[in-house]
Amino acid sequence: MLYIPTNPFTWDKSSELVTTSILDVKVIASLGLTRQVINISNLAEEIDLEIPFEPLTPLSASEVFFKQRDNESIQYHISEVDTTNDAMEFYVKSLGEQEQMTILVKYGAKPTILEYDLQAKLPNFSSCSSEHDNCTENPYGIFLPSTYLNKEGTYYIGVKYEAGSQRDVHSRERRDCGKGGRIKRSLNCIEYKDPPPTQPPNGKFAPNQEGYDQSKHSNYTMESLGLGCNYWNPSSNQFSGGGCRVRGKY
Repeated sequence: MLYIPTNPFTWDKSSELVTTSILDVKVIASLGLTRQVINISNLAEEIDLEIPFEPLTPLSASEVFFKQRDNESIQYHISEVDTTNDAMEFYVKSLGEQEQMTILVKYGAKPTILEYDLQAKLPNFSSCSSEHDNCTENPYGIFLPSTYLNKEGTYYIGVKYEAGSQRDVHSRERRDCGKGGRIKRSLNCIEYKDPPPTQPPNGKFAPNQEGYDQSKHSNYTMESLGLGCNYWNPSSNQFSGGGCRVRGKY
């Protein structure tokens, strides 16, 4: 294995696909006293390479959004995928203190709390020390591997606050009207619903945002990072991603 800090193959336009350092990897088999480089074309099984890397610059600048501080509504974002074999990571961070979020992902349709493809609870400090520092994984990240991003099209990312993380409470108390199933509800049971907002309740945050109420809304940031796999193909004299994919995290 040879580490090359900068990309030496810059004469072809395909080099724009590569924004990291380069690894020259050869798979060698020992045949008695001799060693022979193995041709890795058309293999029956994949070869996994675990390649650590330094934090990369996200695809998009950090944007601030605002959402109602409740545990029911979901705010949606979309990500258009026009190529397969790549992976993505999203970083969603609440700007409020101790606010837990649920991230829901679904291909082709908006996810709900019952129907989704992937789910993550953020922040996730499982890889951190007891003081929530020295983390081996970003506690605000949700990773979408290439095995999931195997279709071109629209992927929906839903953001939902967890129950108990909001700081405001309803001024009116509501009675328990029963939960699910075929439970018969009391005749005098009245379910409380918030009145419809006069302005859109969620959206992209900007200074002096119309409809934004600091007592009812929380802000969060979202960033995205693309992770691709490309190699230098000496036959075509350019970078290619065919036969190479980002599988997942170890």
